[in-house]
Order: sequence, then C-alpha cells, then structure tokens
Amino acid sequence: MLPEFIPLSFLLAISVIYAVFDVFNNRNIPNIFVYVCFAAAFIITLTYPYQIAINSILIAFIILSLGYLLYRSGILGAGDVMEFATISLILPLQGPVMLHVPQLGLPFILSVFVGTGYAASIGIPIYYVLLSGKKTAGLKVRAMQVHRKAIGVVLFAAYLAFAAIIYTYSSLTLLGAVLLLLIAVSSSSMIMMEDKIYAGMVSLVSTSKLQEEDMIATNMMSSKERAYFEKKYPKFGRLATRSLIKSMRYEKRKIPVYKNAAPLSLFILIGVIVSLLLGNLILLVI
Repeated sequence: MLPEFIPLSFLLAISVIYAVFDVFNNRNIPNIFVYVCFAAAFIITLTYPYQIAINSILIAFIILSLGYLLYRSGILGAGDVMEFATISLILPLQGPVMLHVPQLGLPFILSVFVGTGYAASIGIPIYYVLLSGKKTAGLKVRAMQVHRKAIGVVLFAAYLAFAAIIYTYSSLTLLGAVLLLLIAVSSSSMIMMEDKIYAGMVSLVSTSKLQEEDMIATNMMSSKERAYFEKKYPKFGRLATRSLIKSMRYEKRKIPVYKNAAPLSLFILIGVIVSLLLGNLILLVI
C-alpha cells in the first residue's frame, strides 16, 4: 500500500489542475489529461487492500454509469463525470477529519458530492451576479414572477424549520447553524434569480459554430423554435453530439448555448478540500 501522502498529494494536484483548466481554458479539460489521471487513479486504487479496492472500483463504475446518463442528458460534462470517478478511485474512504466528527466508514466521494453541491449553491449565485453586468446576446430576462418569490420564501422557511428540528432533537452546533443559514440564503436566491442565472450562462451561437459536447439551452428557446428543431433534427436535444452538429451544419440560425456556465471543477476542488478537512457536511450539521 502506498504511503498516505502520495494519493492525497495526487488528489489535490489533479483537483487544482482540473479547476485551472475549467476556469482559464473555456471550460475545456484536455482529454489526454482526463484519461491519464483516471488511469493513474485506477493504479492507485489497486494498491489498497483487496476488499477496499473492489468496492472502490464498483463505486467508480456506478459513478461512471450514472454520470453517463447525466452527460447524455446534457446536465454534466464528460470531464466532470470522469473527475468524480477519478477522485473516488484515489481515495475510496473518508479519512479522519479536523473536527474529529465520526465519518461512519462512508465513501469519500459522498463527502465530495455534498461539499461540491454546497460550494456550488453558494458560488453560482455570486458568479452570475458578477456576470450580470455583461450583455446576454439578445436574450431577454423575464421579470421575477410572484410565484418564484413565494417559492424562495417557503424554501428559506423550510430550512429554518429543519434547523429548529435538529436543534430540538439533536445538537446543532454554531458551525452547523451557519452552514444551514448560508445554504438557505443561497438556495432561495437561486430560485428567485433563476432567469438571470440562465441568461448569464447562455450565448446565442450559430449552428455552424457548435462544438461537440456543447450544452444547448433548450429551456431558453421558444416552444415554436424548439418544435422546429426537434421536427427537422430527430437527434436534437440538450447535448450537441457529433452527429447532430454534422446534420445541422447548413442551418442558418442561432441557438442558445451554455457557453458561460459556472466552472464546476472549481466547486469540486472546494468540495475536495472541505471534505478532507471537515468530512461530510451533513454529518457535521446533524
């Protein structure tokens, strides 16, 4: 078995490099880097005791299988799926954490999922507020609807009620209360800012300039426009595949594409660091 500092150092190094590519390379992670990291992670997992290695490979397989469905649905990028699987292979189990909160032998990747989701829920609204001053290529942002305000308020109240229940029947620490308050504010804000967030993520792109794995913002298209493309191109959907791009190369229209999406690998990096230090945030709260 390798010394503990080797997989930890490799984990932090690739997480940082993934984030750097995501932020500074237009959300593009070089395929060669993705595959080399995955292969190295697979070799590392084989150095663990037999049962841990088998479980690690099984968890990575589940991540890749479910991730592929999310990728084909245009929800996650292929690089994001591979990064999660690579992280899982490098560090199969959650180790000791700074606050000595028992981690119940759970997989490390579960802590990363929770940490990443938490970082994204806070970071995404901030990211698109910073982008809000930029033009959105002719996309119109609808005024905030009353029902969306109501949902945001109800969600915030639900988080407060959840915190009250935990405080009553368990022990809610000050740190746990702060975490719940932050996620309550950010989640409510995301609902209220939904249209602005989508508009900030999207650019109008000529179909001749679509790139493989681009995510098409079908939700930002009018029903008439979406029906036109779905009828003319049977493979039309959220994910711009090679075959779809080839079939649309003579189309003279522009469509909304998620070109300004928030860098998920940056949030994954935050999730990795938080998980190494604090473990699973859900266990920290309850």
